[in-house]
Parts: sequence; structure tokens; C-alpha cells
Amino acid sequence: MIDVNELRKGVTFELDGNLYKVLDYSHNKTGRGNANIRVKARNLQTGSNIERTFSSGQSVQDVRLDFWKSSLPSTKMPHSILNYLVQ
Repeated sequence: MIDVNELRKGVTFELDGNLYKVLDYSHNKTGRGNANIRVKARNLQTGSNIERTFSSGQSVQDVRLDFWKSSLPSTKMPHSILNYLVQ
């Protein structure tokens, strides 16, 4: 788990069972109380974008993604293999 204060552009995290990549990050601190962290992120499975506001102190599950060069073009890979690799 990582604190939402550690989210930055390019960080990948899991939220509600989906993988997201941070596109934009904004940290706003008003006079009193907790800071608000506004994140714009892309769902890596569906490609849709979300905007989510977190309070300071909340945390999300961090994800480590490994990339490698494939000898097969991804268009020829069966869909079930691509789903396995994304999960």
C-alpha cells in the first residue's frame, strides 16, 4: 500500500479491482484540515479516464508492472493471453 501523497504522474495503482495509471496529479491544501489530492487516471484494462479526489492519509494498492520485448506482434497474440498478462 502507498499513501496517496506518493502518487505522481506515471505511477500505477489498483483501486476497486482495476489498474490505473496516473495522468495528472494535483495536491491542494486549504487553511485547516486535511489536504485534497485530485488524480486523473486511465484504466489500463478499458482505457477510460477517471477523476478521483482523495483525502490526505488515504492509501491505495501499488502495482509493479514488468515490460519485456516480445518476439510476437501483440496483434497475433490470443486475447486470453493478453488478459492474463494485464492481470
